[in-house]
Amino acid sequence: MFTLLPLPEIATVIQAHIANPGSRTVRCLLAKEAVTLVHGVQMASEAEFVTNLLFPVEGEAAFSAAEIVSVWGGRVVEIPRVEVVGEMIAKLARLGGAVKTRGSVENIIKGGGMYIGLKHEKISDGVATVEGWLVDGEVLLLRVGKGKFTVIQAI
Repeated sequence: MFTLLPLPEIATVIQAHIANPGSRTVRCLLAKEAVTLVHGVQMASEAEFVTNLLFPVEGEAAFSAAEIVSVWGGRVVEIPRVEVVGEMIAKLARLGGAVKTRGSVENIIKGGGMYIGLKHEKISDGVATVEGWLVDGEVLLLRVGKGKFTVIQAI
């Protein structure tokens, strides 16, 4: 076994997994333990936060804009609020660097490869605006494909 957890705690986690395999309880615990051993408690907490943000389990999505910006750090793309509020998603995806060209964003949206917000809702229309997806009125989370994430902050 690759863990230093006591056996009773392992048994409890396994029972929780059996009761709800979709919650990824065992996998999340093992990942947290491995990251803690290698990188320390602080990095493990940040990794857990980012994982929950980017790959939420059903019903989990209670993150504040401040938390997202804090953990995302220097990778947050800051765009003036006047260019974010009321703007089309397709244009913001280009401004934020999630895609390079207008044609590519249109193809990605048509192919069903762009998701927005904490619940990762699929975008079906690039002319939709972002208001409903801004976290605390200031942060937008975009995903292109399976793994390209962009965080845009309206400043």
